[in-house]
Amino acid sequence: MVQKEYTYIKNLTSASPLGKPKSAANKYKLIQSQLLSDRDKFIAGTIAYTLNDNETGIMFIGAYHEIISKLPVDIHIIQVKQVSMVREYHRMPE
Repeated sequence: MVQKEYTYIKNLTSASPLGKPKSAANKYKLIQSQLLSDRDKFIAGTIAYTLNDNETGIMFIGAYHEIISKLPVDIHIIQVKQVSMVREYHRMPE
């Protein structure tokens, strides 16, 4: 999944000015959220599969991932940072 996103970004950054940089950007924008969602589902599935009863896991993940809602309900979550606050911070003008 990361390789797929890498390919889109590589095509975007290597598009020649006379080529189709706008087209590459549009293709990436169309698939970007689906790629993130696919990775989130994979991560949540891996956690659910590998985390045994009475074990503790720690996850460091970017603010735009949506893992928690994809985890089984029997996994207890403690968030150290509120995702909404981190996302709001990223939207603030510099």
